[in-house]
Amino acid sequence: MKLSSKRIWRESIQILMYGVNVSGDIKDEPESRSGGHRLVTILIYLSVVKQGGETAFPISELKDSQAKEGPPSECSGYAVQPAKCNGVMLFNSWPDGEIDKASQYEECSVLEGEKWLAIKHIYLRKIDSPKSSLASEGVHR
Repeated sequence: MKLSSKRIWRESIQILMYGVNVSGDIKDEPESRSGGHRLVTILIYLSVVKQGGETAFPISELKDSQAKEGPPSECSGYAVQPAKCNGVMLFNSWPDGEIDKASQYEECSVLEGEKWLAIKHIYLRKIDSPKSSLASEGVHR
């Protein structure tokens, strides 16, 4: 199998921790802060969350087809329960570069325990590497 000779542009992986009653805003930014158009987002769950902490897709076509299990989430839309070592890969853009609005997602509040999440973004074009400070980056409490 031969892989495409095109380069894949990406950011460093981000590790985020969400404590109890912390949620994330709806992620719908099709561009990075450094100007690249996001093609793919990969979310990898690194911990077991006792309750809450779902990743929800508020405008997914599947939002009304999901069976409701356990206590209702404060997030609307199709929700993915975090399970350690599982992940979600979503395409932020169509092959022609047009933004896919259904790829918008949000991190629902953790109700019990904590959630550790790794995020990787892949871009259509080269991006400037952001300067990072690991001590202050990505911890949500």
